[in-house]
Amino acid sequence: MGVSFVVMNDFEPKAINGDSSSAKLSRDIVARKAFVDHDEIGFNSSFYGNADISKRDHVKDMMKFAWDGYKKYAWGANELRPISKMGHSASVFGSGRTGASIVDAIDTLYIMGLNNEYNDAKNFIETELDMKSIRGDLSVFETNIRFVGGLLSIHALTGEIVFLQKAQEIADLLLPAFDTPTGIPLALVNIKTGKANNWAWASGGCSILSEFGSLELEFNYLSNLTHNSTYSNKIAKIRETISQIPKPDGLYSNYLNPRTGKWCSSM
Repeated sequence: MGVSFVVMNDFEPKAINGDSSSAKLSRDIVARKAFVDHDEIGFNSSFYGNADISKRDHVKDMMKFAWDGYKKYAWGANELRPISKMGHSASVFGSGRTGASIVDAIDTLYIMGLNNEYNDAKNFIETELDMKSIRGDLSVFETNIRFVGGLLSIHALTGEIVFLQKAQEIADLLLPAFDTPTGIPLALVNIKTGKANNWAWASGGCSILSEFGSLELEFNYLSNLTHNSTYSNKIAKIRETISQIPKPDGLYSNYLNPRTGKWCSSM
């Protein structure tokens, strides 16, 4: 495979040798990528144990079937409505041509060796994906796990810089949500105005534990790759706030007031 690299904030390659956790993680990713790149290994039973080849191929065929339907009827939309055969883009990702299904699926396409489909997805991300163009509110949680997470995943598999750049651009758009007295982020960001707010239905407009508690993996990994501590600092502030809040019987509530740092509902 030659010499492998990871990419830092100045987008210069850095060797993955070393004992740091990031170097070990990168070596693991490279090792996994080898199984994708080297078809001569094959998926035979002697290498993978009791792998069922027909089931594997069927899963791959179903992935291609779903992808072909999305490409034919809803390309660029966030999702396909399979009965009406129409694209749909509103709701948690605002309204715009942002291709959530494309970003969500690209790492799977790559791992499955669906190279033409992967290249189509990559081209869309490179040339058309622009979250700054959307209208309406953007869910911080959903955008993080699907767009930031999806782009970081495919960057980890391929080393393509464009995916890391796009992930960072989108993460930056989410940062206004963290501008609260406690550092607990709000749930929604309006990209056009930069204003953030919470879901009205969430216990009187409080932040949701399962949402802001699910940002750590992507934000810490983004800081690790870019050497920009902005994202990991946001997560550290959430942890600091949570650690200082009383937890009756060791339990966390579902909702937290991002301004007062107090639980919004009974346990």
